[in-house]
Amino acid sequence: MEINTSCGKMKLDQVNDGNYYNISTEYEVSPEDLERVEKQPIFSESKKFFKVMLRKEVKGDYFNKMLGKINHDKSKSQQDKYKDKGHFIASAFKKFLIPLKDLKEQKVNNFFGKNNGFNVSLQDSKANRNSIKYRGQLFYEQKILDYFNKQDEKIYFEIEEIFEENKVLGRRIYIHRFMKNPEIKDIHVFIPEERN
Repeated sequence: MEINTSCGKMKLDQVNDGNYYNISTEYEVSPEDLERVEKQPIFSESKKFFKVMLRKEVKGDYFNKMLGKINHDKSKSQQDKYKDKGHFIASAFKKFLIPLKDLKEQKVNNFFGKNNGFNVSLQDSKANRNSIKYRGQLFYEQKILDYFNKQDEKIYFEIEEIFEENKVLGRRIYIHRFMKNPEIKDIHVFIPEERN
């Protein structure tokens, strides 16, 4: 199976234990993109992708421009009471993007709030959460949080909503770790929106 992403076509290998897909197409972030993301996040509203550098110690105004991206649409938030409001950039990641002294500002709460359509879209609970049967986005967010509990480095993180003919197929997640342990590999997965 293949999906069309902002990075081109990518081949998927199904993983039955968790009911998700590893992306087997070779992928490496260009040095130019790494350098750009090091300085400021990259995002696309139309293609719904985010590229950020998560840091254990945040200094400066790295994420400030993103905090102005607010799209509160209450009609959308009521569309489907059986779906989760799935964050692209998890609320738990704000401490890796914004200096500690600024975390309580209202603009931070607005950006990471459940009704900000810029950072949140409706997502099936099986794709958003995590369970024994279905591996969801939360599984990978937890891996990042666990890593930062042990390490003091940074993580390059991409997340992209994948569409086909205006229908959401799922989300692509790529995690590139900057660490001294070469045995820990990059993670590149596709989490389908609907699972049978």
